[in-house]
Amino acid sequence: MSQHANLVIGIGNPLRGDDGVGWHLVEELGAPHRALHQLTPECAALLACCGRVLIVDAWLADGRTDGAGPRAERAPLLRRLVPAAAAPGLSHQLEPAALLWLTEQLYGRRPEAWQLLLPATAMAHGDSLSPALEAQLPQARALLQRWLKPNGHNLAIEG
Repeated sequence: MSQHANLVIGIGNPLRGDDGVGWHLVEELGAPHRALHQLTPECAALLACCGRVLIVDAWLADGRTDGAGPRAERAPLLRRLVPAAAAPGLSHQLEPAALLWLTEQLYGRRPEAWQLLLPATAMAHGDSLSPALEAQLPQARALLQRWLKPNGHNLAIEG
């Protein structure tokens, strides 16, 4: 993958309802984009080889917001990411901002990074998305396609 390439990473579990929406959207795009269960330290090598990255994921839209998470509205949210060091812990899983920080620390690279979050309402076992999330897919696909265009760096930041 060239250092100027766009990379879309969809994360989630495709067998846990809405949690798999990132996985499903990225599989629609095909290679070189990646569908993963979670972000791990090894993903820093992927980010070091691209100019721009978009991480697609679900967030639990139960009407709450903890201040660190997205707004409680039930619509896809596209936002720019900035690196942030991860809190020490025993988990192998990383938040997107921590993965960006790790990429910069290990490889001296800082790709332009964005996150597309979709509102999840049902995370039960199964491979189908909830009707509420299905209704958000056209808007999410449109945001994804806008991001993929050569001038996608001029996106209006939401959130």
